[in-house]
Amino acid sequence: MFTINVLVSVLQLRQEVVACMRRDTTLETALNFKAYKRGKRQTLREARSTEILEKKQKLEQERKRRQKHQVQGYLNSSLHRGKLFRQMLVVQFFVCDNYLFYY
Repeated sequence: MFTINVLVSVLQLRQEVVACMRRDTTLETALNFKAYKRGKRQTLREARSTEILEKKQKLEQERKRRQKHQVQGYLNSSLHRGKLFRQMLVVQFFVCDNYLFYY
């Protein structure tokens, strides 16, 4: 009689624990399902394609940097020519009272 009561209580306890675990697990996975999702392994093909994409991005950044530097060089040369042109205008001969003066 005593063993039957213990057996019944153990079975009830076991069912209660299983039910609680199911409920808690379901609740947890519903809130944060990505934590329980199995991660995808990266294959060799994907690694190569990723490496190629990274290399392309790096080359594109380098090209843009060089192009920006080249444009700045063009602008600087244009500004320098403008300064030289202005200086040339200032150094021109000035005629004042029929005399030639150099400035």
